[in-house]
Amino acid sequence: MFAALREAGQVLPYNAPTSTLRAAFAELEKASDGGVTSHGPVTVTGHEPDTAKRGTGNGEGEGQGIEPPIAPLGDQSQGQPAKKPAKAKPEGARAKPKRPLPLPFLITDDMLAWAKEKTPAVNVDRETEGFIDYWKGTGESKADWPATWRNRMRRMQDDLERRGLAKPVKKDSNDTSWIEEDDGV
Repeated sequence: MFAALREAGQVLPYNAPTSTLRAAFAELEKASDGGVTSHGPVTVTGHEPDTAKRGTGNGEGEGQGIEPPIAPLGDQSQGQPAKKPAKAKPEGARAKPKRPLPLPFLITDDMLAWAKEKTPAVNVDRETEGFIDYWKGTGESKADWPATWRNRMRRMQDDLERRGLAKPVKKDSNDTSWIEEDDGV
């Protein structure tokens, strides 16, 4: 019912009483049976139903009797969290295709060198086995498996540091090598 009302331009708060939801939905169904020739829903705002349906007004009103606009989804005034704006992609750019974990999942020399430098306290063999088992078990697809593996290794290093089982990796403030890393974007 929420979805049908939303498509019709009516957004009820998530905690609207069931009776309110049912009444709004019933009004929507009643309005859709009225023989309106347009494809969109009709909202009657104080005019005679025939006038609103046929559109015989001249469109020069001063706004009297007009209901305030319905808040869009994610509007803060409705108590819903705001949606994050979508990232604009350059024209012609496509998202990397997502693929299941390739088996066997091979650790390259570059990946080992990265792990030795960035996550020295992590047992790479053990964590890679856990990484493979986890992602085989979920069956999820990813666009960049090496980046997903690096994220796991970083989390493991951070966890060891937080628990006091590893010294923090010294971060060189002049190091800009991260700029060149392929992050799958």
